[in-house]
Amino acid sequence: MDGCGIPDSGNAVLAQTLNAVERLEAASEWTSPIGGAGWFWIFLVLLVLGGAGIVVGVVAYRRWRHLRRQKEQVARRADQLGLDERERYVLAAVVKAGKLRNVEATFTSAVAFERSVAALMRSQRVVSMSEKRRETIAGLVESLRAKLGLDRPDPGAAAPAAPAAEVEIAEGDELRVVHRGQAVELAVRVAGSTDDELIVQPNNPVDCHPGETWLVRYTKDGTMWEFDASVRESDDGRIHLGRTGRPRFINRRRFPRVPTRRPAQVATFPFWRENMSLGSGDFVAGEVVELGGPGLRVEAPVEVAPGERVLLALKLGEDQVVEALGKVRRTGQGAGAESVLVVELLGLSEEEIATLAHETNLAARANARQAAEQAAGAEAGGPDEPEGPGD
Repeated sequence: MDGCGIPDSGNAVLAQTLNAVERLEAASEWTSPIGGAGWFWIFLVLLVLGGAGIVVGVVAYRRWRHLRRQKEQVARRADQLGLDERERYVLAAVVKAGKLRNVEATFTSAVAFERSVAALMRSQRVVSMSEKRRETIAGLVESLRAKLGLDRPDPGAAAPAAPAAEVEIAEGDELRVVHRGQAVELAVRVAGSTDDELIVQPNNPVDCHPGETWLVRYTKDGTMWEFDASVRESDDGRIHLGRTGRPRFINRRRFPRVPTRRPAQVATFPFWRENMSLGSGDFVAGEVVELGGPGLRVEAPVEVAPGERVLLALKLGEDQVVEALGKVRRTGQGAGAESVLVVELLGLSEEEIATLAHETNLAARANARQAAEQAAGAEAGGPDEPEGPGD
């Protein structure tokens, strides 16, 4: 029944008596109970829900793609190392526990590997295991550590010993200082130095106040150090800094330098070359004497200058050869006609860099093992007996 008391059946009969024009006019007078404002809010809610769904979908896809790539990297590394099923399982668990964006770091960095292992051993899943199973996992971790060529990081040997120091900073030295909370690095000259105070003179006037904390950086013997200092006073363009911490070593290298002896082939690779047929080359025999990931020190009878490019073929194992384009960073003169080239390999993928880093770690382990064997042999042999007159 409608609001006028006419039954619905009566409305139907009445509608049948209307002609087409009257029916169209009646329909145009009908309005939705929701109203224009209601439709606007419905559209806005649907728009927000759709946007949220898209964001969730993108995040889920990126997560899925990262996990898939992570599994592929673990599988490739496991194949390269010849891991059995249990070692593969533990390696995947270590990578997952580490939650590193750069998965290759777990395979090449001792620090990253140890952090990931520590996170795995602290996880609820491992903690709830029996002691026997935890010992089994620890044994598999040791096997992985050896096959990856990683040593446990030695905190005592992580950095060189700090210089005596503060004494080594002398009047006239050039330093760099950084105001805590600011990214600007300033050049200063040392105007005076004592055991607990450093007087510096900036190249340009600096607005500073007593109590501010600065970071002082300086280089000694090719290594960089830093320590904290507080501003005591500032007068006549000079700033008096009180030392508040011991010097800390700054490791600016991503990969260690490891001595080695490996055969190599080197060829110059200029952009323009005259009087040369297409495809001909001028490779010469050389030797890689130092590994540092994608950075190599090579001895070869070639004449190149810093900034030039070379083609390099390096033998890693019995039947493995790395071929890459490198940029010469520094040059020097070796024995005889040999040139010493510091070369950075260019255009390498993360996996290729990881392979070189793994080889660097293996070389470091081999060197350490050889040094330990020599030290043990020398200790067992004892000091040489002095020769007698009749010898």
